[in-house]
Amino acid sequence: MTEGDKLMARLSEARNGGLVDMKFFFRPSRPMTPEEIFGAMNEIDDAISRSDRHAGWSGNEAAERAPVS
Repeated sequence: MTEGDKLMARLSEARNGGLVDMKFFFRPSRPMTPEEIFGAMNEIDDAISRSDRHAGWSGNEAAERAPVS
């Protein structure tokens, strides 16, 4: 099962449980494949399921904040 398949299965379960809307604000600091993005979102969901705080995923650096004018 791909990371995308895993995410879609989780979203389907959530929708069957009453989920109406979900938003993703994703700003990676480097180019990422869709599978890497889905994997990162699955890591976050796994951490939430374990009541852990998600501290980041392997190979991703913090994005720089845009300057405030």
